[in-house]
Order: sequence, then structure tokens, then C-alpha cells
Amino acid sequence: MIRKISLALIIFVLFAAFAVGCDKKDDDDNGNTGDTGNTGDTGDTGNTGDTGNTGDTGNTGNTGDTGNTGDTGNTGDSGTEGCPEWSTELAPNVCQVTGYFDKDMTWTADKIWVLESAVSIGEVSEDMTATIKTATLTIEPGTRIEGNPGRSFLIINRGSKIIADGTAEKPILFTSAKEEGQRAMGDWGGLIVNGWAPVNCGGQPDADTGICQRVAETGYEWYGGDKEDDDSGILRYVAIHFGGHKMDDEREFNGLTFQGVGRKTVTEYIHVHKNDDDGIEWFGGTNDARYLVVTDCSDDFLDWTFGWSGRVQHALLVLNDEDSDRGIEADNNGKKHDDEPRANPVLSNLTIIGGNGNDKSIGILLRAGTAGEIHNTIVAGEFSAGCLDIDDAETFKNAVDDISKPEEFSLKMVNSIVNCIGSPNFIDGDQDNDDWTQPFTVEDWFLAQEGNVIADPKLDDKYMPKAGSPALGKGKKVVYDPRYPTKNWFEFDDVNYIGAFGDKNWAKFIEVHGMPEN
Repeated sequence: MIRKISLALIIFVLFAAFAVGCDKKDDDDNGNTGDTGNTGDTGDTGNTGDTGNTGDTGNTGNTGDTGNTGDTGNTGDSGTEGCPEWSTELAPNVCQVTGYFDKDMTWTADKIWVLESAVSIGEVSEDMTATIKTATLTIEPGTRIEGNPGRSFLIINRGSKIIADGTAEKPILFTSAKEEGQRAMGDWGGLIVNGWAPVNCGGQPDADTGICQRVAETGYEWYGGDKEDDDSGILRYVAIHFGGHKMDDEREFNGLTFQGVGRKTVTEYIHVHKNDDDGIEWFGGTNDARYLVVTDCSDDFLDWTFGWSGRVQHALLVLNDEDSDRGIEADNNGKKHDDEPRANPVLSNLTIIGGNGNDKSIGILLRAGTAGEIHNTIVAGEFSAGCLDIDDAETFKNAVDDISKPEEFSLKMVNSIVNCIGSPNFIDGDQDNDDWTQPFTVEDWFLAQEGNVIADPKLDDKYMPKAGSPALGKGKKVVYDPRYPTKNWFEFDDVNYIGAFGDKNWAKFIEVHGMPEN
């Protein structure tokens, strides 16, 4: 009897041990794969479970939840690989990059790429005749790049390229490496692209070539040359948040800086948000751009100097209520107003919305000898100083007010609407030079030109024209200009509306990463 009971007991114990062992095995498989899955709701990344199993490093991978903040984890089928040898692994699928690179590389969307400090693509040389090593940085759609707090930035040098070709559903994001809720303007630097296109240089060209070049605001890299059709790559569907770090008391990073960049560089669907200096600035060059959104920056939203002569169509600029400065700040050369090549861009279909900003907030400021054309543009809202301002004798020479001589207009504004709330539409008499008298009013210049009106543009809360808006049906296509090639990636669209939008909202791509406060 005792023997029978003992045998039954042994069988029962063995059966129970087997059952517990099975349960434990299921828990381990679910647990390990599950934790990897957490790393980014990427499902397929989960299949890298084996990598996960490789180590409960995978479990530490719950840092991956940081990845989750990253909107990037999404594309991650290649999650089985660690960080490349030219980077440092900070956590699973978080790779830190710093220094100079002269070989092609790709930043993939299954990882977060952290800029430790300066990341410089391609060799730098002041010698314009030297043979230099160039490289191409490719960034996949949906990739997240984070700048460490301080002087971290990405710079593409002359002759090298960036291929950052996102999509409407998967824009590429550059942002602060701080945790969500702690991010702020000026956390990190920004994105800089240098090229070989012409710039002006105050009459001090390179001694060996006779061609103008300049040293970048970073104090090290060079830009400028004689190649109007220079190609620095593709920036398409790219968002840049929380940049603008101060280098010193005089210099700050722009969100996106083009320095001597040529017209074959594709630039479209760009969003710069909460930069602590300018949103987008052109230092010379011939770069064209379209479908631009700049929001909530602390200085100027579009800025140009040193002879930029590119083109822009479709841009929305929304100033904030605290420290925004100018929607457009346009210079030729601040020290030599008549320098050549003269800044002479052509812009069409902009909507510039005032937010009252600082005490000198202006919609458009044209100064320091700039020329150029502004078509089909709305300037409206609360600007503390006013909507439209022209400064300096050399600029007024370009902005002749004799409408009977249209060929003499090298600075003109046509088919446009201004409507300032609580401040003047036009600013006069604020010149710095007491020895010079303004020859005509800005209002006379504006109203002398075709299609310009002072009127409420009647926009909705997304800055789209409502029924009955004077912006609808009043726009005109920009006529062909012989300065530009007939075949290029950029051509002005034939539109019949004034402002950035007609009946189609092309800016929906910014909703993917939004307009975060911090």
C-alpha cells in the first residue's frame, strides 16, 4: 500500500515539475520577445527577438522606450544589427556620431542618431583649387536625429552631399536630445549645407582664383565659388526642431543654413520649428526651395544676404507672440550695399502671419541694397512695428517708384496683400543715415505696382483663404526669367491665388511631428 502511494506520489511530482517547466519556458519566450517588441511597437523589430535574446541587453532595451519617443522605430526591419563601427552605441538602436567623415554612410530609420558635437561630412579646404575628399550622407525616411545640448550640429561641406529624402508619411526629424517636456529653443545647433555657388565678399575675392568665398559662421568651414548649378543633394520632407544654440554673444545657429548652395540642390517640404535664431537663411548661392513652413522662431523666419539669387514658392511663416523678429529680413551685403553679385531672389506665394513678437517685429524688411521680386504674397496680423519696410539708399535705388519704367524695377512686389492689425502697414523714416532723405514712401512704392491691395485676406485658422477672400482668383504665374535655366527640378507653379494656399493644404506633412512646445 505504501509502495503504491509512493509510486503515485512520484508520478504526481514528476507531472507537476513538467507542467511548471513548460509554463516557465512560455514565460521566457514571451518575456524576452515582448521586451524587444516594446522597443518600438515595430512588430518586425520584434522578430529580432533573437538579438533580443542575445542578451537581456534587449531587456535593458526598455531604454527602447526612449526610442518610442522617437517616432522612428517604425521602420525598423533591420534592427538585428548594432551601431556601425564609426559610431558609439549608447543603448540598443541608439548610435552617437561625432567628428569628420570622408566616406559615404547611411543613417537608417531603425535607429536614433545622436550628434555628440560637430558632425562634418566631406573634407574642408580653403584652397579652392585643391583636390578634396567628398562624401554623401544618406538619411532614410522616418529617421530621427537628435542633437546633444550645446554646440552639436551637422554640416555638409563643399562638394559633398546630403540625401535626406523623406516622405509625407515619414518625414525625417532633427530635434533636441533632451527628454520630451524638457526641450527648448537653442538646445542644439542646426543643419548647415555649404556649396560652390557664387557669393559676394565685399570686394575681397580669393587671391589665387579671383573668386569670392567666405568662411562659415562656425569659424572653420568654407563656402562659395563659381558653380551656379552646384548640387549638394536633396532635402525633402525634413523637420528641424529646437535648434539655434548660441555659439557666442554674436553668433547663433540657424535652423537650416544654406551657404553658397547651388540651384540643383533639391529643397522642398521643410519645417523649422522653435529655433532660437533664424529659421532658414541663405548666405549667397542660387538655391531654390518650395513648400516651406517656419513656426515660432525667435529671430527672422526667412533671411538672406551675400548675394542670394534663388527662388522660393509656397511658404508659410507664423511668428509668435513673444520674441519673433521679422518674417523676411533681406540684405545684399550689410557692409557693402552695392556688392556683386547682388542679392536678387524671386519669391511667390508666401503667407506671413504676425504674432506681435518683440518690439521691432516686421512682416518684410528689405535693406542693405537687396534687389528681388515678391509675388502673390500675404502679410497680415499683428506686427509690433508694421508690415512692410524698406531701408537704406541703395535699396531705394532698386525700388524705383516710376511705374512707367517697369524695366528699372529690380526690387518689386506685385499681386500682394498687406493688412497689419494695430500697427502701420508701411514703415517710413526709420533710416540710420541722417545725411540721406527717403525719396518716396513705402506705401507709394507698394500701391504703384500691379495687383497690390490693402485688405483683409480673410483666412481661416489654418491660414487657408475663406470664401470671398480677395486672395482667391487674383494670383498670377511668375513669368519666365532668363536668369534661370528652363530645365531644372524647380519651376514656378501656375497659380491663381495669393498666399501660400489655394484650396489645397500642402503643409499637412508637419502634422507627423507636430509643433511641440517642449
